[in-house]
Amino acid sequence: MEAKTMRSEASRNSVLPMSRKPRVLFLAFYFPPLRCVASLRGANMANYLVRAGWEVSVVTPDPSLWQSPDDLDRVAAELDQSRVHRIYTGHRWRSLSSGFLKRSYGHGVKWFLEGILRRFGQMIGIDEMVGWYPEVERACAKLRPGDVDVIMASGSPFGAFRVARRLSLRLRCPYVLDYRDLWTGNPHARSEDRNRDERVEREVLRDCAAVSVVSPSMAGYLSDHFGVENKVHVIPNGYAPADFEGIEPTVFGHFAIVYTGVFLPPLSTADPLMRALRRLTELVPNKPLRFHYYGRSAAHVRESAKACGVEHLVEIHGVVPRRQCLAAVRGAGTAVVVISVNDDGDLADRGIITGKIFEPIGLKTPVLVIAPPGSDVERVVQTVGKGAVFSGSNVHGMAAFIVDLMHGKAPESHQPEAYAWPNLVLKLDAMLRQSRTEGGFLAEI
Repeated sequence: MEAKTMRSEASRNSVLPMSRKPRVLFLAFYFPPLRCVASLRGANMANYLVRAGWEVSVVTPDPSLWQSPDDLDRVAAELDQSRVHRIYTGHRWRSLSSGFLKRSYGHGVKWFLEGILRRFGQMIGIDEMVGWYPEVERACAKLRPGDVDVIMASGSPFGAFRVARRLSLRLRCPYVLDYRDLWTGNPHARSEDRNRDERVEREVLRDCAAVSVVSPSMAGYLSDHFGVENKVHVIPNGYAPADFEGIEPTVFGHFAIVYTGVFLPPLSTADPLMRALRRLTELVPNKPLRFHYYGRSAAHVRESAKACGVEHLVEIHGVVPRRQCLAAVRGAGTAVVVISVNDDGDLADRGIITGKIFEPIGLKTPVLVIAPPGSDVERVVQTVGKGAVFSGSNVHGMAAFIVDLMHGKAPESHQPEAYAWPNLVLKLDAMLRQSRTEGGFLAEI
C-alpha cells in the first residue's frame, strides 16, 4: 500500500496546523506503523501529550519506506483520531541501514553492491541513519520562528539530537532530548570513534533545555559523565491501557512461556531460558509446556535450543503483527524479558528498562525478567508485582518460579497503574512546559 493512501489531510502538509495550544515538534525515527518496541515510547508520548493539551507534530519516515509496517490502515486511523500530526520524511542512503528500511534494490548487481556498501559502512563506523537527518531538515524547511514552542528528539538514532540543536537555532526555541537508551555509554552498542561521539553528546547535552531518561541509573550515568543532573528527568517507559482493549488471549492448550522481540548477543541471549527449560523437564516431566518465540532472532533461538537439547519444547512464530504478540502474552503462563544475562552489570547495564516489560504488566501476565542484581528493573517489578527478576546464572530460580506458576502460585499484583501513560504523561507535560518557558534557545552554534 502506498503511504499516500493512509495520510490524513493534516499529515499531508509539511507545515504545522494553526493552534493556540503549546506546540512541540517531535523528531522520532522509530514511530508507528514501524513494528518494533522502540516505536511504542514515541507513540505513547505523542498520543498522551495531545491529551495533555499539546499540539504535537511528529517528524518521522514515510510509512512507504518500512520493510514491514504494522497494520497501516488501523495505525493511521488511530493517529488521526488522536490528532497526532505527522510530517513524513524521505531517507537517503537506505543501503546503509541494517534493518527496518526497504532496500533500494531487491536483486541483481545493484542489490549486491548495496550489501557491500552497507558492510563497509559498518566497518568504518558510518551512522546508518545518516541519510535521514538531512531529510528531517528538508521536511521542516517551511517552519519559521514562532511555529514551534519546543523541539523534542528521541534517541536513538542519536544524530537526531544534532538535528534538534540546529533546528533550535533556526526556529529560536528550546530543545529537549529523550533517551530511550544510552548513547556512548550503551553496553549493547559499539562506536568506532567513541571520543568523537562523546564530544558531540557533551555539546548537545550542554545546550538542551532538558533531558528525559527511562531509569534512575541512566540518569545517574548522564549526571556522572556529563554533569547534567539539573536537567535530567526520569520518565520511564510504560503502557497505554487502550492498546490492550479487545485483545483476546491465545489459547495454547499447554503452559506457554512467551518471548516477543529480539535477542542481542552476547548480553541478551536465549541461553538461560533454554537451560531453564531443560531443568523443567526434570522437575515437571509430565506437565505439558512450550517456549513460544515471536521475533526476528529465530536462528539464535534454534541454535540455543539445540545446544540444550530442548528443540521439541520450542515453537518459533517469526515476525507477526503486534496485536498477535499481545494476544500471545495475554494467553501465556509467563512472559519473559531479557535485559542482560551477565551476573555483574555496571551503571549502564543496570539502567536498561526495555519497553517490552510493560506489555505483560499492562496485560496482567506474570513476568520473568533476566537482569543483573541491583538493576532498576527490579524496582519496576517490585512496584507492579506479579513477577520476579533473576540473574542469568540463576537457572534453578527461574525453573522454580515457572513451576510455581504452573501450580497456580502467581505473585500478587500491586500497582501496575504506576507505569500507565495517563500517569506518566504528567511528568512529561511538566518537563516540556518548564522547558518552553525557561529553556531559551541557542544564540549560536
